[in-house]
Amino acid sequence: MSAITAVGSIFGSIILLFTSAETFKKVVPIIILFSGILMVLPKKHTSATEVKRGFQVMAVASLMAVGVYEGYFGAGTGVLLNAVLSRITTAPYVEYNATRNMAALCADILSVIIFVFTLPIDWMVVPIIAVCLFAGGYLGPIVVRFIPSKVMQYTISCFAIIVALYLGYQAFM
Repeated sequence: MSAITAVGSIFGSIILLFTSAETFKKVVPIIILFSGILMVLPKKHTSATEVKRGFQVMAVASLMAVGVYEGYFGAGTGVLLNAVLSRITTAPYVEYNATRNMAALCADILSVIIFVFTLPIDWMVVPIIAVCLFAGGYLGPIVVRFIPSKVMQYTISCFAIIVALYLGYQAFM
């Protein structure tokens, strides 16, 4: 899952380098809204042995699309990746949330490498971002273990929908 998402992020990073800020502003709210809704839609429970070939192809395509989004925007990717993983795995939330963290890390590393060599970087901001990322990476799994999965899913979904509506209002109004 990490490799597929990481390959997608390479494409997303390249797309970002060649698209306008206006396109960026209009695409992001739609994707975040989609992921917020997807997280709370009921899921049909099937065992791993019942997974069909078409579903596997769709799962790979979905992970690749999330990777493209990760490389293109990054913010909100956790919600989108959780939404996809909630559909393609039978694992509980705590487990696929950990999978999400690893996949996002792999995708982010490749995007960072691309951007460091192609864009000007404000290096004064990097330590602040790094500290916040490490704090979130450390505290997030602790919080996830104590809050019920359904509460996490609905809270994240509601937050994503609110953010998408706000960003959509800014982009389209």
